Amino acid sequence: MMGQHWTAVIRALDAADATHKPLRREFMHRAREAAITGLEEMREVVQRGYTDR
Repeated sequence: MMGQHWTAVIRALDAADATHKPLRREFMHRAREAAITGLEEMREVVQRGYTDR
């Protein structure tokens, strides 16, 4: 599941790189949001791992 977030980040950054300036900011925003979601999921997994011990 977490890999999907990083794939979304890469795709959004690729799209930003390939588009004109007005859309570039939107794709970069999407990449940032996907990265934040992925990081939050990783934090939850790590915290669950520590509390399950």
